[in-house]
This record gives sequence, C-alpha cells and structure tokens, in this order.
Amino acid sequence: RMSMMIKAAQPDGPVHLAGYSGGGILAYAVAAQLLGEGRLVISVNLLDTGLGEANDVAPEEIDVEYAYLATLEEAHPDKRTQVADMRAALQGEGVQALIAEARKRGLESAAMDPEIEALEWIRRVAFENALGNYTPPRLQVRLRQFHVDDPGHTPDKGWKRLVPAPL
Repeated sequence: RMSMMIKAAQPDGPVHLAGYSGGGILAYAVAAQLLGEGRLVISVNLLDTGLGEANDVAPEEIDVEYAYLATLEEAHPDKRTQVADMRAALQGEGVQALIAEARKRGLESAAMDPEIEALEWIRRVAFENALGNYTPPRLQVRLRQFHVDDPGHTPDKGWKRLVPAPL
C-alpha cells in the first residue's frame, strides 16, 4: 500500500525514503518492494531504528494483554504484586478491562478513552508481531542511520549484518 501511495505522489524518478523507529523498518521494506518493481531507490534513512534480534517469545505468542501487563510491570516495578493480581483476576477479559482496572489502581492516567487506548494497544502489538516475523533482505541502496547516543546498543543497531560497507 505504501508503494502505491509513493507511485501516486511521484510516478517517476528516484526515491529517498525515511522512517523513525519501527517506521524505519517499514521504509526499508517499502524500498525492497519498490526496487523489486524496478524503481530507483537512492537511500533509506533510518531515525533511531534498530533491527532487533528475534523476540524471546515467539511473535505468534505475544498477545495484547501480555504486552500491556509487561509494560505496566516495567513502568511500576514497585507495584508488581498489583499487576500480578490484575493478571490473575482479569486474564482473558481483554486489554480494555485491564486498562480500566489499572486506572482504578492508580497505575495509569485517564488521559485517553479506554476503548481508543485498547485499540492502540491492539495495533501496536500487531505491528510488533509483524516486525518480529520480518526478515529483511539485503538491498543495493544507500542506508543512512541517525540516532541518539545509546550506550546499550551498538552504533549500527543491528543493521551491519545487511550492509557490507561501514555505516
């Protein structure tokens, strides 16, 4: 769909693509599709985009409730017991029920409508699952990376295995 939008906006000529975070991986995938269709892609510019390793949990096993509760535990390490109680009491009830309970317990603010927030969680996990299943091909395209200093990651953020030349 993204390649169709690019072709509609710019039917001919070279293309430069860019993406931030997970959008950088999307830009890379779109570059592969455009190159496969014979388009000239000059560069893919990645902004704080890491190419992670395989997830500890298989992507098909990651569900919305799991992701939401894991994020709650990370945000509130001192309230793990409350999160565990929520997990036991509301397992299988859906992320919207978890969001409502987290708000009652003061673990989350009421800034967003719970139904909309639940939809956001569903979209986020679907995107993470798609990323976990994506194996990027090697492309003959200039790959540029822009990122903040992050002592926990290598400068190439996992892309070196696809790019033979130094970044």
